Amino acid sequence: MVRHNSKPNYQPPSPQKAIAIILWGLGLILLATLLPFNFSLPSETSWTSIIEQFATNKTSKQDLISNLLLFLPLGVGLTVYMYSTPLKRWLCFLLIAIISLFVSGSVELLQIFIPSRASTFSDIVLNILGGCLGFLLFELWVQQQSKIKQLQWPRVLSNHSVFFKFLALIGYGSTVILLLLIAKNLTQLSNWNTEFLLTLGNELTGDRPWSGKISHVCWSDQAIPPTQVSQLLSGTCPHTDGMFTVSYPLVGDNPYIEQHQQLPPLVPQRQKPSPITSDGVHLNPQYWLTTVAPVNTLNQAIRKTSQFTLRATIATDNLQQIGPARIITLSSDPFHRNFTLAQQGSDLSIRVRSPLSGDNATQLQFLISDIFTDRKSHNFVITYDQYILRVYIDEIQQFSETSITPDAAIFWRILSPIMGGRVTLKPIHQLFYILLHRSLIFIPLGYFLSVVVTSNFVGYKIRWFLLGLVSIMLAWCLEIWIIDINGSRFQTFTILINLFLILFPSFYRKLHHYSQ
Repeated sequence: MVRHNSKPNYQPPSPQKAIAIILWGLGLILLATLLPFNFSLPSETSWTSIIEQFATNKTSKQDLISNLLLFLPLGVGLTVYMYSTPLKRWLCFLLIAIISLFVSGSVELLQIFIPSRASTFSDIVLNILGGCLGFLLFELWVQQQSKIKQLQWPRVLSNHSVFFKFLALIGYGSTVILLLLIAKNLTQLSNWNTEFLLTLGNELTGDRPWSGKISHVCWSDQAIPPTQVSQLLSGTCPHTDGMFTVSYPLVGDNPYIEQHQQLPPLVPQRQKPSPITSDGVHLNPQYWLTTVAPVNTLNQAIRKTSQFTLRATIATDNLQQIGPARIITLSSDPFHRNFTLAQQGSDLSIRVRSPLSGDNATQLQFLISDIFTDRKSHNFVITYDQYILRVYIDEIQQFSETSITPDAAIFWRILSPIMGGRVTLKPIHQLFYILLHRSLIFIPLGYFLSVVVTSNFVGYKIRWFLLGLVSIMLAWCLEIWIIDINGSRFQTFTILINLFLILFPSFYRKLHHYSQ
């Protein structure tokens, strides 16, 4: 039998390194394919429905490349591990294809139980090709070893240590790109529970009361653009073609009927009479409203689009209410909710359920300061669009915007347990958030880059020229990638931030070297 390492001058990497690459590849695959890990049983789980789902779902253009690259580290690791075995090359290739098929098939089946994921046959094919591509790339590198050693350039590729530094750099960069793709699911509203009720002025359990007046509550399943917000602030409800809209006028006596009769009516709890007015309903700890049945259609519509617009006229009776005191909520109890608008002293607290914020939406909550500073009625318009929350009060110029972009979502997922399971986002700290999560992405990338470039395989001047050139390319390309995923605007200062963070480890290592 012909040994795999037929070249006498080639020493394969150690099995320990191969196992490390395999484990890293498997971890990356599980994270990229099963995040946010919110498993739930679908309505139908027969083999017929599973096969139909695989056949009908399509792979997006973005996923074509990501699915191919996702299994490349696993293919490289398996090839490195098999290189010191007596297996023939064709048999190694076949085993890698089979292992890739098994791993890909397993995760695609598990994705059936994640609402925000879609399983396809093309994903499995691309994953197998990615594993085989890892085999071919490593084989090509081995075949070129003798030529590289004869030419003596670049010597970095003839050294195992530096090769694995290159591999770490490429691996970290690809991990960042894949995480940016999958992190978009973290801020979607895919885990909204369709069985929750709409409650005004309290929780269903009656232990989070709010005192004040509410009139004309409107919901829609789309985020109204800023150009149309002024119409909503004047008192109208959002409505365009294809938009699901519901409206509770909240005038006169109860029960309060939804204007389009698409949701169940709101009825009082604890039945203590409240003054009947023509401009809203007064709520207090002894009198609040809830729907007689779950608002399924509203929850389903918002869950599908991951967008919403809420319009309401609100006046508080007490500037010191805390709890937070629930004003408007889609929930079943204090620990399970889709959405909550609440008062916390003078601040406005907003909780939106997503895979990132959890079932109670407390792991990530939005807090806007100094909203309840008087007892007058104010018109509120709140929009949520994929990851951007905007709050308008009375005038379109008076608005606050807070975003939890997909790249930041990864940061908050890591930071949340450190901060006791809760992260509070405030608009005034937005630049601080950008610096934090960009540091998480670009500083490690810059460290790997500095280690590779300073490996003494080129001259000093060329070394720093390459470092600057590659840093600019990475800062630019990754920003374009982030913009493409987020749908955000191009901003020059974020490019400069990226470039600074990439170069920071190199300058730090240089200064540390001189200080010694």
